Amino acid sequence: MGLLNKIWKRDPNAEAEVEKLGFEVADCSPDDCAGCGEKYPSSLSIDTETPLWKSTSPYALQIIVATGKQDWQHNPADEAHTVTKKLGKHTDDFEKLAGGSVKVQAASISPPDEYFEAQDEKNRPTYIYLLPYFVTLMTTPSTAVQDVENVIRAHESGALKKNAADNLPKSIHFSDNLAYILLCSHRTRDKRCGITAPILRKTFERELRNHDLYRDASDDRENGVNIHYVSHIGGHKFAANVIIYLKTGEVIWLARIRPEHVEQVVEKTILQKKVFPEYLRIAFKTPPTDW
Repeated sequence: MGLLNKIWKRDPNAEAEVEKLGFEVADCSPDDCAGCGEKYPSSLSIDTETPLWKSTSPYALQIIVATGKQDWQHNPADEAHTVTKKLGKHTDDFEKLAGGSVKVQAASISPPDEYFEAQDEKNRPTYIYLLPYFVTLMTTPSTAVQDVENVIRAHESGALKKNAADNLPKSIHFSDNLAYILLCSHRTRDKRCGITAPILRKTFERELRNHDLYRDASDDRENGVNIHYVSHIGGHKFAANVIIYLKTGEVIWLARIRPEHVEQVVEKTILQKKVFPEYLRIAFKTPPTDW
């Protein structure tokens, strides 16, 4: 049976484990209550057999680096004189501070004007987002490691607050977003991600607009949702991979998501914090932000 016609059955073990983690399970599968949407090419080959649940592990922090691109070289951390490279070399240090795995990805977020004006590559500034901390800051290859370490220390000590910024980077911004949605679009790494991400993004944008939730780079209204492309996060055979960060602390990593699922993902997961175990790679909770 083809990918586009297959009806997923829930793994009772996954459902039970998700509920033990404190997540409410949606009362329908996104296949049962799927909306309309653009289709992926019928030639797209997706792994439909390997169990999804726990096909990846919980982690402490994901750092995404603004590059203005939606595709990158095979490993973006190999690009010289970049924040991505500098941070990628220090993940072990970050993990010791954060008490868990730390991911670093390049992202489609547009860098600041200063990025394009800088003459010194080592001091070329760009934005980084730290999730699920819901903070962003502008940093450079020469300052990025110290900036991230200071933010992690503040988070772990309970001092990551708007009114306690003594040891935090001056450029730090506390996001008032409701959620972030990350889509792997790394076509150079695997064409399935490059094909599915733009289709899925268009569908998410449309559905979020129906709820007045979509925010692009020029829209800073609070309680909205940003969508960003990111580089390889693993599991491209399960495309499309979708990571959702909710400000209330939920981290939800979905896979095999298709455009017709998006309506229910927005309505059930983003708005009601309910999950679909049959499409979950991992789900875990972190402390909610209070700003």
